[in-house]
Amino acid sequence: MDIVHSDATVSRLSVVIVGCGRLGSLAARRLYEAGSHVQVIDRSAASCGVLPPSLAAAARIGDPLLPDVLRAGGIDEADCCLAATENDTLNAAVAMMCSRLFCVGLTLACIADQPRARSYRRLGIDVLCTVELAAAKVVERIRQIAV
Repeated sequence: MDIVHSDATVSRLSVVIVGCGRLGSLAARRLYEAGSHVQVIDRSAASCGVLPPSLAAAARIGDPLLPDVLRAGGIDEADCCLAATENDTLNAAVAMMCSRLFCVGLTLACIADQPRARSYRRLGIDVLCTVELAAAKVVERIRQIAV
């Protein structure tokens, strides 16, 4: 399922991605290839090794809960922030900081735990629940063969 499309809108976006695991690195790569300005922040330099060289060279290493780390990663100019670490609580906290402290237009927190995702939504955090998205895709595919 491709969510990112190479169009003029995406190519003008400035995106900060916190977390360079499977989801964060894939999103970074696709947005970068679509022409977005992408900045990656991760706690581990080794995690950023999966990025294309130009993205890896610009990656910021540090604790994303520290405002100075987010600022060094370009959050003040960002149109969007994707918090995609492997820690649901960290993702929610980063998304909330970027939204409320830095006034980023779109902040997304990737959350694996469904009950936690519901709680974070009630707090006003824009959540992408990976389990819900996968389940919806499974149902969609099964419906296709049932028709």
